[in-house]
Amino acid sequence: MIKHAITCALLLVLSACSPSNGNGAVTTGLSGSGGALGVARGGAPAAGAPAVTPGNTPFPCDVGAVLQSKCWSCHGSPTNYGAPMSMLKDEDVHGKTKDGTEMIYQRMSERIHSTSSPMPMKGFPALTAAELGTLDAWIAQGAPGGAGCAPAVGAGGTSPVNGSGGGGSVPSYGETAGSGGAPTPVVPTPLPDGGGPQVDPSDVPVEPDASECEMVPFHARSDANDTKFNVPTGEQYYCFGFHKDWGPDTQGLAFYPNVDNHQVIHHWLLYKAITPQVNGSNSACLGFHPDGELIAGWAPGATASFLPKHVGIDLGGGDYILEVHYNNTGLPTQDGSGVTVCKAKTARPDTATVSWLGTEAIILPPMQTGLNVVSGCRPNITDKPIHIIKVWPHMHKLGRHMKADIHRADGTINPLFNVDFDFNSQWGYDTPAVLNAGDWVETTCTYDNNTPNTVTFGESTTSEMCYNFTYSYPARALVTFGLMSTACNN
Repeated sequence: MIKHAITCALLLVLSACSPSNGNGAVTTGLSGSGGALGVARGGAPAAGAPAVTPGNTPFPCDVGAVLQSKCWSCHGSPTNYGAPMSMLKDEDVHGKTKDGTEMIYQRMSERIHSTSSPMPMKGFPALTAAELGTLDAWIAQGAPGGAGCAPAVGAGGTSPVNGSGGGGSVPSYGETAGSGGAPTPVVPTPLPDGGGPQVDPSDVPVEPDASECEMVPFHARSDANDTKFNVPTGEQYYCFGFHKDWGPDTQGLAFYPNVDNHQVIHHWLLYKAITPQVNGSNSACLGFHPDGELIAGWAPGATASFLPKHVGIDLGGGDYILEVHYNNTGLPTQDGSGVTVCKAKTARPDTATVSWLGTEAIILPPMQTGLNVVSGCRPNITDKPIHIIKVWPHMHKLGRHMKADIHRADGTINPLFNVDFDFNSQWGYDTPAVLNAGDWVETTCTYDNNTPNTVTFGESTTSEMCYNFTYSYPARALVTFGLMSTACNN
C-alpha cells in the first residue's frame, strides 16, 4: 500500500510528499511543454505579529526547542489549520482546555502519545523518542517556565510566527497554487503493512502532463463571481455549489489543493452531486451528502493527488459540492481555499469511480472500547479483473482504526490497508491491488465509545460512520452508486 502523504509523512488527504526546494518551501509542479504549474508551499508574514527568534522562548531550553520545531507551526501566533490555542507562553500551556476539564499541558501529555489522534498531526514531523522524553519529564514537573536557550535552533529555525525568526514560515505542505519553480517528482511513500502480491505496476499514480489538462478551480466563495467567502467566528461546515456545463464522460486527472487562509481552514472535501447545484451558492451544512460521491479532499499537509497514467476519475455531469470545515478562533475573516482540478482534454482509456464500501449497521454500546464493525462487498463485475487504486477511510469522532482485507477465491487473505484513524487528520491512500473472479473485500471499522450513550449511524459528528471510499476501475465495478445497504452484493 502506498500512502498519500497528506501531511508529508491528512485530509487527507490523497497524495505523496515532495522534496524541499532548498529554501524551506516545497513545490510540486504540473509539468509539460510550454511551462509548469507549480504548487508552492510557503506562508506570508503575519502583519504585526511579534517576532520570536528560535531559542528565545519562555520555556526550559530543551522544551522550547521541541515546541518550536514540532508544535508552533499550528499552535503559534496566529494559529493555523484551526488550532484552538497558541502555545507560545507559559500562561498558554497552563490555561484550561476547551472543555475546561484540565490544563493544556495535561492534555498535551495524552495527545503526544495518542495513536488515534496524535500531536503533531499525522504526517507532520513526528516527535522523536528523545523529544517525547523531554516533554514527558517537563509535564511531570507541572510544565515549569524557563529562560529559553541560545544559539538558535537550526539555521534560520522555525518560527511560531509566519515569516519571523530568521526567515522561517509556517510549513504549508503544498497548499497554495501558483506559478514558477521547477517541477519536482512526486514519489509515493510505502507503508509497511499494505498491498497484496497481485499488483498491476501500471496502477501507480503519475502526475499528468500540462498539455493533458484544462485547469478548473473549485474554491470557497461568496458568489458566482468568485468573491472570497466571509468566514464567521466559530466552528462550522459550509458547502459551496458549482455547476459546469460538462458532458457525462468528463474525467479528472489530478487535484491540486489550494489553501488561502491557513488560520481558519481545517479540511475540505469535493463531491460530485446528482442533485443540480446553484452555481455560486453557499450555506452552512452538516457534512453529509447522501447523493454525493467523494472525488477529492484535503487536510493539513496534503499535496496534489494523481491517478495512473491510463486512468481518469469520472467527474460526472457537472454538479459539485465543495464542503469546507472552518474553525475560526479569531475575528471574522475571508477565505478562498479549495482545489484546482486537472480536467482531461482527452479521455483516458480507463475510467475509475468511487464506491462506498463499509456499512451503516453501526450500534456502539456506551463506555466500551475496541468495538469492531465488519462488512463485506462482493464485486458486481466478475468477468474481468478489478483494479483498486485508492481508498479514503471515513469515520467520525469515535473512530480509531480501519482496515480492509482482500479475501481471495483460494482462501488466502491479503491486506489492502490497515491504518489508525484520526477524525482531525483524515487521509487517503494509494492502494494498487487487483481483484480477480471470486475475490471480495472486507472492511473493519474500530471505535472507542467513551460516551454514556449508545451511538449509531448518522450524519452528525456525534453519530458515527463506517465508509471505505474506494477508487477502482472498470467504472462501478465494486458497487453501483448509492449507500452500502443497497449497493454491495454481499
